[in-house]
Amino acid sequence: MSKPHHTHARHLRRMDQLIGECLELGRDPLAWNRHMLTGLLPLVGGSVATVLKIRPDSAGQPAAVFGLDLGWANARDRTIHYEQYVATNGFRRTTTFQRLTAIAGPLVTRCRQQLVLDREWYRSPELNEIRRPLGLDDLLASRVRLTRSDGVFTVTLNRRLGEQPFHSRERRLLHVFLQKMSPHLVRALALPAAGVFNGLPYRLQATLRCLLDGDSEKQAALRLGLSRFTLHEYVCNLYRHFAVSSRPELLAQCFRHCELTLPLDGSSTKIDLPQRLRQTLGGLLDGDSEKQVAYRLRLSRHTVHEYVTILYRRFRVHSRAKLLVACRRGTAA
Repeated sequence: MSKPHHTHARHLRRMDQLIGECLELGRDPLAWNRHMLTGLLPLVGGSVATVLKIRPDSAGQPAAVFGLDLGWANARDRTIHYEQYVATNGFRRTTTFQRLTAIAGPLVTRCRQQLVLDREWYRSPELNEIRRPLGLDDLLASRVRLTRSDGVFTVTLNRRLGEQPFHSRERRLLHVFLQKMSPHLVRALALPAAGVFNGLPYRLQATLRCLLDGDSEKQAALRLGLSRFTLHEYVCNLYRHFAVSSRPELLAQCFRHCELTLPLDGSSTKIDLPQRLRQTLGGLLDGDSEKQVAYRLRLSRHTVHEYVTILYRRFRVHSRAKLLVACRRGTAA
């Protein structure tokens, strides 16, 4: 009888440790959310973890204002998930989200089988059209209701096709963790208006703002009164902070978390592009290389390169980084 109690106590200690580590990173929402998911996967069990902060939009519909995920098998799956589930707020059309948010209470944690029975689940569009192509099956979801204006905070752990479903033990672990975590979500870990800039030293914030404005490193150094060597060091620090390896990836990451991504449905009134150009642009905005875009769209690399060249002409730019900045501003020729 003592072993289960000992195991439970060990999990509680790990939860307290993980929360403490998140609080130490609390000024940086990207860092503490990433660290939380990294700790939850081995603690609770799962292959892919996602977190969303959701607030009502101007029409009163739930809309994602912050999102983070990890554990994907490849960049293509992550990009598709982001497009279908986050960028277009596709999460609100899923049965699991609708049923989870319909349950009353400040904190709700449910296994997939508690939300959708097997007979319905294995015939559902959510599984067959969204999750199965990404290699995902079962899920465990938790929703924390924040203050009225702050909306909700959701954590979802996913298991791949063929893996065992989540059970009551894992549900209790995630529920207890977020029960301990929830008081901090409206105080020390609340997502501030500064968003992606939060937690960065002043000089790194200034450098990032220059890059988001489309400045080259030389222009940013001149603007900030710094040497090009010092500015390059700041850019390298930003790459490490955002876990990217190039400037286009950095900008795509920032746009994703700052709600600056161009709508993928072409709804912008300033940008009117043919479908293939919109799809190519969407891939670039998500941080894909031309090779990854070609694989995603089932096109040759030569064809995608031609599309990118056309986009450069349409937006009057000469580099991918400049293209992303131009998209943010919605300035097509």
